[in-house]
Amino acid sequence: MTAKIFRNAFLIGFTVLLACILLFFFIMYSNYQAQAYDILEVEAEHIAEGMQICGGEEYLAAMQSDERITWIAPDGSVLYDNMADADTMENHLQRPEVQGAFETGSGRSDRYSSTILEKNNYYARLLKDGTVLRVAGKQTSVAAMALMLVQPSLWIVVLVLVLVAGVLLYTLIGSGKPGDDQPDPPKNPTEDVDPNTPAVTLTLDQTALELTVGGTGKLTATGAEGITWTSSNAAVAAVGEDGTVTAVAAGTATISASAEGADPVTCTVTVKEAPKKDLVLRSIYQSEGTAQDQFTMHMGDPAVPMTVDGTDSTVKWSTEHSSIATINSDGEVTAVSLGRTTIIAEVDGQTLKCEVLVQPIDSQ
Repeated sequence: MTAKIFRNAFLIGFTVLLACILLFFFIMYSNYQAQAYDILEVEAEHIAEGMQICGGEEYLAAMQSDERITWIAPDGSVLYDNMADADTMENHLQRPEVQGAFETGSGRSDRYSSTILEKNNYYARLLKDGTVLRVAGKQTSVAAMALMLVQPSLWIVVLVLVLVAGVLLYTLIGSGKPGDDQPDPPKNPTEDVDPNTPAVTLTLDQTALELTVGGTGKLTATGAEGITWTSSNAAVAAVGEDGTVTAVAAGTATISASAEGADPVTCTVTVKEAPKKDLVLRSIYQSEGTAQDQFTMHMGDPAVPMTVDGTDSTVKWSTEHSSIATINSDGEVTAVSLGRTTIIAEVDGQTLKCEVLVQPIDSQ
């Protein structure tokens, strides 16, 4: 487990802890407020019963309560208040809790009181004579609530911290110390399977092939039907529909085989120049296999046939000076005039030469 993972785990634990604390205070404060209204409602019921039995204002004046008690007439005027002079108080008909009592029989609200200068919870109850009895209690602030709950909350904080520390310790023991780079566990071979993996696997019998210019080779692909063959450089190596590769010129080309639903497979073809043959240029009067660099003709002699040993390829014949001696496509040399010339034979990528000396007839 790396240090980064450890830090992230700690931050997550701390965030969860803080969220739990805030949620706890919110729930506790909401419950406290609900209980405060319940207490005011119970007290209002008791006071209403006492007023019905003993009389209104006399009973209110005689009782002692820490809560603020206000008696309101149907028109909203204040008949009695145990913490303020009723005659100087403004009309209460528009107070939310008073309106609620007149409309539904009871009402509640919380707000800041300009009379006693503190925020209160108010509960109002409609009496049988049409008047409204209101009981108010001092509202506890969130800060005060937090102070009251701080001691029991500390135990909750400690418990959560212990739980978080236990989780982190378990994680550390199982994954290594912070900062250590531990190797990842081996993956299940079935995991991380790419849904785009081809369903068909194409296989080529060769991934590399060497040929000489003019030569051929055969590639075979298996695993799929309808295989398409292509060459990256047909000027070097061409490929046929059946996978036959023909070497055209020296160089390198990539032959690819592809089929629907399968990844293409390739073979690298290297084409080299064919080794030069041991060719021999001679006249037919020279022994076979013996090269002839020159020979002599006389004016009026019959044509001298030339040949190239070591090849069955067609020879391209030419002469440097056709005014001295000519040669036809069959390789027959004919004397034209006195002098020297060179007979040239081109075949299988090679050029062979033989010098011809033409002399007069009387020089024999």
